[in-house]
Parts: sequence; structure tokens; C-alpha cells
Amino acid sequence: LKPYSAGVQSTLEPFGGRFIVRGGKIAPLEGEAPKGIVVIAFESIEKAQAWYDSPAYREIRPIRHRSAKSRAFILEGAAK
Repeated sequence: LKPYSAGVQSTLEPFGGRFIVRGGKIAPLEGEAPKGIVVIAFESIEKAQAWYDSPAYREIRPIRHRSAKSRAFILEGAAK
């Protein structure tokens, strides 16, 4: 996962994406917690989707798929 982590920041920058949460301790209150959580903020759903579909991110995404069990979502309405 290290090659993915090292490369993902540069894929975010053209779309204005920034990390809000990247790792850290998880204290579950209800249900089983995942091993880690990453939250990335974008100005819009369109920019988030454009980043996800971009050639630069498409190139490194398989590294994440091979290295970790993950789920990805775009959520509208998070506080800026």
C-alpha cells in the first residue's frame, strides 16, 4: 500500500482534493470498526468523480485494490 499512499496526493491536487482524515485511532461505538478510514474533501461531487475517473488515479487505483480491502463512496453535503 506504500506505493499507493506515496502517489495519491499528486492525483488529488488538480481536482482540489484534500485529506480530512487519513488513518488515526478508531474507537467504535456501534458495530465493528474498519482497520482505517480516509476522508477526502472536494468542492463538488463532479470534482470528486473527475478525480476518481482521472488517468492519474486510474493508474494507481489497482495498487489499492491489491493491497487492501476497501469501499469507496462519494458523499454530498459534508461540512467544508
